[in-house]
Amino acid sequence: MPVHDAAILARVLTDEFGLADRGHGPVEAVYSDATQDWTLEWTDGPTVEQVQRAAREAEPEATDVRCRRRLSENSIALGAVRIALSAAAGARGRFHISTAAVHDFWRSVPLPATATDHERELVYAAIYQVRDNHHSNVADHQEICDEIALGLASLARRSGVALDPLE
Repeated sequence: MPVHDAAILARVLTDEFGLADRGHGPVEAVYSDATQDWTLEWTDGPTVEQVQRAAREAEPEATDVRCRRRLSENSIALGAVRIALSAAAGARGRFHISTAAVHDFWRSVPLPATATDHERELVYAAIYQVRDNHHSNVADHQEICDEIALGLASLARRSGVALDPLE
């Protein structure tokens, strides 16, 4: 796909999904020298399948368009919290949560997902803790998952979040 077509398609998809209006940022056309091809990338928002379908509808020749949805810190943390809660319901002890597992968890869900107040508090606490650990304004996605995998109860206690019985 020529650069002009990729850039136009990215703008069309940004408008179609209203990404700029929702604070997600636009769909971007990113060129890879390695594959010599364009990839449409965005953060949160619609699923890859939704964007691919919309791309084919907007540009019928875009049958093999590559798409990649990045996840924000909040989406990573919320997915990890939900995975931890579902794992806690069936098991005891520590477990591992990977960013790949969180991406799989959200694969078919448009983002941002609605979170409960309790989930929002845990998400904030996890991101805050990881940023504070490194004195940074950004949190590594795997470190967010690792912080949550250490246990929601300990995270909640350290941050003053009320505990649920499941935690």
